[in-house]
Amino acid sequence: MSAILEADLTIGLLLKEFQAANLRSEVVEVAPAVPELNLPADAYVDVRCQGDDLGETDETVSVWINHKNRTVGMRVIVFKRQEFRGLGLTDTNLASEAARFNQMSHFGIFCLANPWGVTAEYTLPYHGGVFAEALIYAVKRLAVCAGDVRSWCV
Repeated sequence: MSAILEADLTIGLLLKEFQAANLRSEVVEVAPAVPELNLPADAYVDVRCQGDDLGETDETVSVWINHKNRTVGMRVIVFKRQEFRGLGLTDTNLASEAARFNQMSHFGIFCLANPWGVTAEYTLPYHGGVFAEALIYAVKRLAVCAGDVRSWCV
């Protein structure tokens, strides 16, 4: 197992780890760095997990680092707001599915209350460092769970 020390944990290093694991990945920059204000770039890594390798569908997992809280956040958009409305699902239907999903022995949290729509999310804490294999495992499991949620609702 390879450990990534907290001091070395960057978006660029995450990208290299995912690519080394043969996961198609790219950095998405939300806001560029502003060196004169001492502001770092705001960016995340999109990791594409192939459906035939992991589950029924292809999934894109967004991964970011929150150094203040010492966590690596991960999110998959399961349904955009318009998509689940088009399926005839109501917030009540989705809330019951979320409760069922969150209480089962699945990985991550099924979340309804965010601007992206319905998501599957996971937060990996790090204090001192994290194993690269743990990051890769978490991304893959979250992708599988997102596909499971989608199949339950369709």
